[in-house]
Amino acid sequence: CGDIVVSVDTWIAEATATDECGDVTIAAILWNTISGCGGTDTEVYQFIATDDCGNETVGYAEYDLEDTELPTIVCPEALVLECGDENNDQKIIQWLAMATATDENDCSAITITHDYPGGLPDPLSCNDGLGIDVTFTATDECGNFITCTANISMNDTENPYWLNCP
Repeated sequence: CGDIVVSVDTWIAEATATDECGDVTIAAILWNTISGCGGTDTEVYQFIATDDCGNETVGYAEYDLEDTELPTIVCPEALVLECGDENNDQKIIQWLAMATATDENDCSAITITHDYPGGLPDPLSCNDGLGIDVTFTATDECGNFITCTANISMNDTENPYWLNCP
């Protein structure tokens, strides 16, 4: 799928046959198509070699259209949460949905998954820059996949405040 190395017409033209008593003509017809993953398939062609006297030999060969290309993926930018923000959970849900992926030749649909373990970065690690690494995986219908990683971290920019000032 995509960059075709050998076209069907070129592939068919590669068929050869010989006969001791004269010339041979070759005809090829599409005999069957077998669907594969995504937009791929296998085409079975029937080849008929006919000599000058009308004698025929039949053979079959398969032309495979495969999807071996990796999809592309774009991770969201790193997410920096604010310690104590009650909307952090919603921000993470929105952020997880921001990863995008495409299949270069539109051979098959792409599924994006992630390994986000849930929860928030450790609140005791505010400003340490470590956070949680989340790996996003884009997989096409033929099993080709690619990953990228983005980070969720916690920041603390709020000054402390007194609960009880003596």
